[in-house]
Amino acid sequence: MVLSINSKYPITTLCLVRHGESTWNAERRVQGQLDPPLSPLGRRQAELVAQRLKKEPWSVLYSSDLSRARQTAEVIAAQTGLSIQIEPLLRERSQGKREGLLLAEANELYPDIHAPEVGRENDEALQARAVKVYERIRNAHLGERVLIVAHGALMRSFLNTVVEPFDQLSIENTSCTMLHWDGENWACEYLADASHL
Repeated sequence: MVLSINSKYPITTLCLVRHGESTWNAERRVQGQLDPPLSPLGRRQAELVAQRLKKEPWSVLYSSDLSRARQTAEVIAAQTGLSIQIEPLLRERSQGKREGLLLAEANELYPDIHAPEVGRENDEALQARAVKVYERIRNAHLGERVLIVAHGALMRSFLNTVVEPFDQLSIENTSCTMLHWDGENWACEYLADASHL
């Protein structure tokens, strides 16, 4: 257990991992909370990130319940020896009526993604859910090192609250973001790093 220089509290580390490429990522199809599996490339990306992560000690592994995250976590679990704790609140942002459509189709049928009739999870709701789940996991594992496999929009929303606001932050499939919590403040060691690919 490492103590912070500025705090009496032990350092808690969260490594946020985006899932590997799904079949719908490859097709440029809107996923949201629908459940396509990993593509062959996504499985290879999961193997590469697992090889990276097995080089460090980890206490626990969490995953969204959606297949693309869960399958990524299963590859990581096989390399690290960790069991997976499934957390439905780690799901991707709901995209409402756009889900399942090719992106071009979705943009043509529903050009205003914020229109109430689209049924998309709004920014405030997404951020509240992201903060709730990441902070709950952090508080359950104070002083530990935690892996969390989830989704780009959810991760970006949380990072906007703890690092800095990003208009656009590219989070590549299986990229890793390392955060440290000292009981008072977050620090980011690295952001959306995909150097293992």
